[in-house]
Amino acid sequence: MSGLHSGTLRAALFVSVLAAGRAGAQPHASPPPAPEEAVVTPDPDVWLGQLVGRFRFDGAIHHEETVDDPDRDETDEVTGLTVRKHTPWHLNSWTQPIQGKADCIAVGDGPGLQCVVNVIWPEMWRSTGKAQLGGVSDMSPAVILAGLAPTSGGIRVLLVDHKGLAHPGSTTLSGDSANSSPPCVNTPGVQRCKQTVKLTAKPGAAHMYLVISTGVYFRRDKTDRKQFLEKVEPNNPYSPMENSMEWVEEDLDVSFSLQRESQAADGAAAVTPPASR
Repeated sequence: MSGLHSGTLRAALFVSVLAAGRAGAQPHASPPPAPEEAVVTPDPDVWLGQLVGRFRFDGAIHHEETVDDPDRDETDEVTGLTVRKHTPWHLNSWTQPIQGKADCIAVGDGPGLQCVVNVIWPEMWRSTGKAQLGGVSDMSPAVILAGLAPTSGGIRVLLVDHKGLAHPGSTTLSGDSANSSPPCVNTPGVQRCKQTVKLTAKPGAAHMYLVISTGVYFRRDKTDRKQFLEKVEPNNPYSPMENSMEWVEEDLDVSFSLQRESQAADGAAAVTPPASR
């Protein structure tokens, strides 16, 4: 159907150009493109009011781990020789489903918001007994407070996780989306850390969408991910032991939809852990 439509357009254009040539006139230039519609950003208090209610979470969490192992042998693409390089290599990745609920109520007469959140996913642990980045939910339960910043006019947010640690942040509105780059807290030994959050809530929509990305870069002992160190050359009894330290980069992406439910509860209801994939 689309091919027939495009062929009709091409034929019409050919006929119009031919007729213009016979009349000794030049074909008309294409009209200028229509201007893009301006992005309309609602008032922060109006946007916050959309978050009042009860919501169900459904989505996924994805984890990637890359290490820079100084004892790893690589084959040089030019010479074909096996050399020792500090080349990052992919260690592992996993994806798990997310489920949860949230109850959000208005606080006071102004545009304040308080949410009780319960979000879970199957736990991911290392063989050493330590959890990976994002391996265990820190929002089961959690409390989120939000309100207007009197000076900047933006929205200030405070998340208190299940351990009682506070995660402050602020957001800026662009259209129907709130964007934030909150600071990383409780990350000892981490050299670099970056977080971004985007929540899209359109007026009257039954679904909202949230995307959270976290990236950390740090140095650790290899025994944090494996039970013991090995020889650089396993078949050589005189081989030295591998380097005990390595640089690690971990990336975590969380994305899910928030479906508005008809009735609000007094608190976030418990949810059944989803089966591991």
